[in-house]
Amino acid sequence: MERALLLFWSRGYGETSVQDLVDALVLERGSLYGAFGDKRQLVAALQDGPVLPALREVLANPARAQEYASDAGVPQGCMIGNTTAELVPYDAEAREIVARSHVLIDALRAESA
Repeated sequence: MERALLLFWSRGYGETSVQDLVDALVLERGSLYGAFGDKRQLVAALQDGPVLPALREVLANPARAQEYASDAGVPQGCMIGNTTAELVPYDAEAREIVARSHVLIDALRAESA
């Protein structure tokens, strides 16, 4: 899951092909489709992955956000911001995902306060 997240983060959703995912995840194309369906379902699965504990920690300690990004080898930039710039102008489902992400972040921020 982390490989998929980093791939989407570094290349963007639109520029990440199914073949890129197959190569990065070392899966057969049929296994990827069998496990996740399409790219959107894989992204939805990432929302329930190990990202949430890290996000909670970053929100609780915002001064350490850069350190977490560097430690993980994560490209700079906000995944939500990147998605907003890349997909939101023409993709209703992306707008919905970004809106839900903002609600989740607000809830995590309130929980951390």
